[in-house]
Amino acid sequence: TNDSDELAFGVGGGGGRGGAPACPRARTPSRPSGRSRLLDRAAGGADLPAAARSAQVSPALAMPGGSPSRFVSQRVLRETQGGGGAKVWAEIMKLSAAPNVVSNLGQGFPDFEGTKLARDTAVSIIQNDVKLNQYSLVPGTTRIRKALLDNWNASAPAATDAKLSIEENIMVTTSGTEAIYSAFQAIVDPGDEVIVFQPFFPWYIPAVRMAGGVPVCVTLRSPTFAIDFDELRAKFTSRTKAVIFN
Repeated sequence: TNDSDELAFGVGGGGGRGGAPACPRARTPSRPSGRSRLLDRAAGGADLPAAARSAQVSPALAMPGGSPSRFVSQRVLRETQGGGGAKVWAEIMKLSAAPNVVSNLGQGFPDFEGTKLARDTAVSIIQNDVKLNQYSLVPGTTRIRKALLDNWNASAPAATDAKLSIEENIMVTTSGTEAIYSAFQAIVDPGDEVIVFQPFFPWYIPAVRMAGGVPVCVTLRSPTFAIDFDELRAKFTSRTKAVIFN
């Protein structure tokens, strides 16, 4: 959905029968909202190479079959039309399947199977702990968050002063991509700038833009790929919200 789009929900009791009347039918604005127009300006990003800029998409763009694109949000259309992380991932997967390719370093696919301990433990849980068949807490089960915190406390530098807790500081996601997307949705407002070092993980830029942010790139150059701190300082503005360190 775009900002200001309205959604219709069935709110009657008993699975939609009886109770309160349903919400009014949805209406689609005839023009992009203020935030969408801001995304139009931000979509290209600052100092991004051409391949990393998302395309500007007209609201009248047709979808396959000729139906209007009013059913797809403008920010998603921008990302899909511009290629984005999905296109890069597809290209990497295709290249990794070519003859004589030893390993796919793009996604970190290992060329060996998981440990027997991990596989046996997973099978045991599935077979024997039948109560683990429902949704967990949103941030993850208490048991896994405690295990993660214990591991952090055992490996963190001794000088670390921060006192972390499983309630405030630990969250489990299904992938790094989900974690990145969720983090930017939580901290980035439209027009905020996020500094990204390139080469970068392909999902950084789409995640920033989908939150309404503006990616600002600092290039790491061979052979050392060291940070040029003078260039980094020059990228900071009053709109800088975050810097991504990988």
